[in-house]
Amino acid sequence: MASKKRGFRSLQTTMAKVPPEHFRRALQKAARINFAVSLEEKAEIQRAAKSFGLTTTDYLLGLHRLARAAARKSSGGSL
Repeated sequence: MASKKRGFRSLQTTMAKVPPEHFRRALQKAARINFAVSLEEKAEIQRAAKSFGLTTTDYLLGLHRLARAAARKSSGGSL
């Protein structure tokens, strides 16, 4: 029983470090976007995502956030 409690505490400590907005984003994903890429592009995207320890979705959304931030910066914050 003590082992289960330690395991739970470890999980609790780990989960406490995850920002709440991460859970909200993950639970709210109900829409899909489909687009065509070559098999080579698909493999490249998957390798890149894996190299960062991300899913393909999280990798592409991260790139989207970076692109928006860069566009906002270059436009003086109007995006």
